[in-house]
This record gives sequence, C-alpha cells and structure tokens, in this order.
Amino acid sequence: MANKALRQIFVLGHFEYDRRTLEEEYLRDKKKGLPIAVPDNYYPYNQDTELPMFNWCSYAHLFYSNWLNLCLSGNSRMT
Repeated sequence: MANKALRQIFVLGHFEYDRRTLEEEYLRDKKKGLPIAVPDNYYPYNQDTELPMFNWCSYAHLFYSNWLNLCLSGNSRMT
C-alpha cells in the first residue's frame, strides 16, 4: 500500500525474514511456555517438526527491486 504521492509505502509482513527467522521466534516463545499457536501457513500440514515453507522469497525480491527502481528512476511523482 502507498499514498498517492508514493512518499509513504506500507509493508505488511516481514519480507526480510529468511526461512528460519519466524521459526526461531516461535520456538523461543514456545520453549518459554508462552501461549503461542503454530504460525499459519508456515509449516507443511501445520506441523512444527517440518521444515518451514519459504514461499515469500521471490515476492520479497520483487518488492524490494521494484521499490528501489522506483526510488532511483527519478519519477516525477517522487519529487
């Protein structure tokens, strides 16, 4: 999401996370005994013994590439 002038861009989620970042946070909190649910759509079959899926990587690269190209393009909407 962005405002009309593209001076504010809002990112929902954590594109910068690698495959295991969320898992490390989840397992840390689970080990502490905190009431935490298995992250939705993160593990195959929602089993935290499985290797986490990493289906956002290509979207993250595309997002940041497009954003940098927009910033560097000299687009009149950015000035």
